[in-house]
Amino acid sequence: MESKGLKKFGPQNLYWVTAQVGDLTVDFYLDSKYFTLKRLVFKGFDEDQNLYEINHDFGPYEEFNGVRIPSTWFRSQVGTRGRTVEIADVKINPPLAKNFFSDLTINAGEVEIGKGSLKGNVIQSSFRRNMLTIATNWTDECIQGAGFKAKDKLVLQLGETEIEIELLESFPPRSSLSPGAKFIVPNPRSENYVIYLISPEFKDLAEQLEPLLLIRLKKS
Repeated sequence: MESKGLKKFGPQNLYWVTAQVGDLTVDFYLDSKYFTLKRLVFKGFDEDQNLYEINHDFGPYEEFNGVRIPSTWFRSQVGTRGRTVEIADVKINPPLAKNFFSDLTINAGEVEIGKGSLKGNVIQSSFRRNMLTIATNWTDECIQGAGFKAKDKLVLQLGETEIEIELLESFPPRSSLSPGAKFIVPNPRSENYVIYLISPEFKDLAEQLEPLLLIRLKKS
């Protein structure tokens, strides 16, 4: 980690500390009086999103049973609308079952596989450069179980919105992409499938998406 001195944010002067983790740059901005974390910024490069920047802003800090924690958390990615989370209740040292930490599971939603249909969930989404990217919890097993094959025309349902997309074996050459392209492909860096909707018209839809939102896929 490297100290970059003070950086001014409006009326505040924050200590700026930066770290490099592979290709990822992480910037920490600390309150110059209390040394609490006020801002956390991730900058990097992704094959899907190209250059990206994700900001986490914390505060104001409040004291609960001698512990200072931020009362709000604002997360935003450059090019998308941010989300604010506010603390509604704080519990200090709640009683836990003896085996509480023996099973560390991750809630990645639930998948239902039917003949010619799938139900699942949004894991993550982003809208950048007129492209909506939706990571799902569907895997090869799900796609094959539903009987979907490459080049199939499928209908994606997000709430009341239905969109026809194409199932591809892999991400197509970028030179072949054009506005209006809509497809689902395996994630080259994981086991799940990712949906790509390329058009500025999907910006409003992007703002409605959230993790674990129910999604459906069926044959056209």
